[in-house]
Amino acid sequence: MELLRLPARSGPGSRLALWALLLVATCLPQSGCVAVRAGARQYQDESTAVTITVATDPVVLAREVSMLAVNARDYVSLFPLEVNRSGQRRYYFYGYSWSTIDRRQTPGATVPSDDELTLQADDRTVVLRMSSRELQNAGLRTLPVAPPASGARPLLFPTDRATLLFVGTARALSAQFAATSGAASVEQFRQWSAPEPGFKGFFERIGSAQPTRTPSR
Repeated sequence: MELLRLPARSGPGSRLALWALLLVATCLPQSGCVAVRAGARQYQDESTAVTITVATDPVVLAREVSMLAVNARDYVSLFPLEVNRSGQRRYYFYGYSWSTIDRRQTPGATVPSDDELTLQADDRTVVLRMSSRELQNAGLRTLPVAPPASGARPLLFPTDRATLLFVGTARALSAQFAATSGAASVEQFRQWSAPEPGFKGFFERIGSAQPTRTPSR
């Protein structure tokens, strides 16, 4: 089932809002029941016992690939995500890379590498990389967010809290995947939807500042 399709610029807001409403009433399979606040939700992965907090709304970036098909676009969605393992917190950009076309069935099209993504957030460049076992290493046995379309490829980039906060409050965002060997230069993704309210709700849920430890006596 496709939860999100973005055929035109007027579409993302209403569809993302519907997606958030559906998530509010949902407990993910193979995980504990979801605790939802505006803009973010939290649940425990029953297989790994980690507590996962993730935004309900992503920032979405898009690029036109009209040379392959009329009105064709590629998309990247990114959600801030925290994995809490007995008080040890790790932070990620979780998301998906997908397209309105099936590149495997399109002559002349190549499937881009999504192992490395470079974000340009205002005047700061952020290079994100993931390994083939990133999902397992993070303790995610189920996908924290349903894929937006059939064929969407999951992304999980390790980062830190400060970078999540910076990107979530950036006024301008763009992104670019690393070019594969022998491929032509890769077109940039441009911001399609703003980070809010998802990033704002996420930080309201976990706190925008790193908790300080109480000194031991």
